[in-house]
Amino acid sequence: MRQGWTPGAAARAAAPLLRNEKNAHQRYLAAPGYHPGALVIAAAGPALGAAILAVIALGLRAAF
Repeated sequence: MRQGWTPGAAARAAAPLLRNEKNAHQRYLAAPGYHPGALVIAAAGPALGAAILAVIALGLRAAF
């Protein structure tokens, strides 16, 4: 086996940014990673997690 060679689907070209949705009458929809809602959740998630941790830390600090 040659180094740097990958058999199968991993060796194929990257997937297109648009996918044909089944039963959508040939309309193309944005892939899930490019959906505006998914981008908002991905951007807001870490900030929300940091805010929750900050509230917990402040609560523990006030308790002791």
